[in-house]
Amino acid sequence: MDYCSFCGFMISNFEKAAAMSGTFVDFSRKVTGDMNVVFCSECWLNVMEIESGGMRTAVAKRRACESNDREDQKERDRDRPDA
Repeated sequence: MDYCSFCGFMISNFEKAAAMSGTFVDFSRKVTGDMNVVFCSECWLNVMEIESGGMRTAVAKRRACESNDREDQKERDRDRPDA
């Protein structure tokens, strides 16, 4: 038995969709280490979908998010009572 490293659901060996093993860098905590990562089929499909879009899709998602942030700020500014 194992668990999916993304969703945390317990899975048996025949339910594993993918596994990776290697080193990692945790930039926020400034540490490195070794890690074994296991994916259930649902999470692996999500990873493959994200990867298939590549950098072009990642840039588009970032721009959409930044655009939403700007629109939210404009709305907050409009709703702010004048002081």
